[in-house]
Amino acid sequence: MIKIKIPYNHSFIELKIPKKNIANIIGIEEKLISGSNIEKLENALNDYTGISLQELVQNKRIALIVEDHTREVPFEDRFNVLFPRLSSAIQIKVFIATGTHDGEVKGNYKIRSLIEQSAKKNKLKIDKIIIHNCHTDNFYFAGTTTIGNEIYVNEEIQDAEVIFILSDMKNHYFAGYSNPLKSLLPGICKYETVERNHALAMNDKSTFGQHPLHPDKIRRDNPLAQDIYEGFKLIVGNRPVFVLGTICNHNQIQWVKFGSLEDVTAEGILKVDAMNAVYVEPTDKIIVSSGNYPNDESLYISQRVLELTKNAVKDDGEILFIAGCNNGIGPKKSVQNFYEPLKEDINSILKSLSDKYIMYSHKTYKFAQLIQRMKTIHFFSELDDDEIRAIHLNPTNSPQEIVNGWLKEDENVKINIFTEGNKVAVYRK
Repeated sequence: MIKIKIPYNHSFIELKIPKKNIANIIGIEEKLISGSNIEKLENALNDYTGISLQELVQNKRIALIVEDHTREVPFEDRFNVLFPRLSSAIQIKVFIATGTHDGEVKGNYKIRSLIEQSAKKNKLKIDKIIIHNCHTDNFYFAGTTTIGNEIYVNEEIQDAEVIFILSDMKNHYFAGYSNPLKSLLPGICKYETVERNHALAMNDKSTFGQHPLHPDKIRRDNPLAQDIYEGFKLIVGNRPVFVLGTICNHNQIQWVKFGSLEDVTAEGILKVDAMNAVYVEPTDKIIVSSGNYPNDESLYISQRVLELTKNAVKDDGEILFIAGCNNGIGPKKSVQNFYEPLKEDINSILKSLSDKYIMYSHKTYKFAQLIQRMKTIHFFSELDDDEIRAIHLNPTNSPQEIVNGWLKEDENVKINIFTEGNKVAVYRK
């Protein structure tokens, strides 16, 4: 019997499973480069072969874009390493790129506080800290992409002469990869611009492992990511863009690089593939955790793990889905557009959503497709049982009982287990 720790909220639950029944246990590969986060960041900035950061920003107006609270990254370490190098700029605006997430939450206020504390510590004058709001901020029109997406972006970035992006990279189930491009679109764009882009998530080619900046030419066909790239270029124009890119696990840096957007993104994609792409034989049962908070903070955020790992389970199989969801379903708009439609008959959902896209409905559509393909999805979370049953899932208060039931049904059953499925990309062997 093997005891397996499964991330849940801010802690873990434990499952006991006979060794013979475990096909794979897959987490996040821990290949930590030596040194502290500070040392790794310092080395990355010092290794840059272009002119120094101080010269890049001298007498320039700077826009610095950082992730929001849903990303598990060492915010403070990055600020403390970067800020001393920005002192020669004449203006600095910092954007917390929320996309369509709710900006007015405790986690984003904490990031703002860390920015203020680090600026004070490093004697850096920050002119503005903007927690982006896709509904109420002022926007300017940057142009139109090939698919007709009108790009409206936060007007506060219009006067920036140099753009810096702090970006953690991982697999993303419809944008290919979480990557620096997403810091602008959806990061600081208008709701309608993001909605038009995200409608492309309904296209089967908009999936993980595909991106227009992938070094492998045969892995560049992703319509949604292509629209993001076009939007990014319209927003940026001729302005230089520099990226401090990382791959992190539990706030520890596994990989870091500083340089141009194209160079950092391409190398980061290859590193994500090498570290977190897995190839497995599908099994009848799988256990999937989104990872610890904030990766499982809501159903809206946690759902992506099912898309990243769905190739590991056979048709008519069963999934034990483990996600805390302390913040409930998600933002108010996602309850209306993602959760409520999922209560309908599955066939009706798939038919209606294929006709017209509204924001977040790609999640409903993909969730409905998976529910239809599975025998059962068991769900262990902090959500109310009735909330779970309403969307065709089976609530459970005991993940171990679900596993015991599988073993009783078939003593030779094989189970794929993903302890931090939010970052992996699962491909069928």
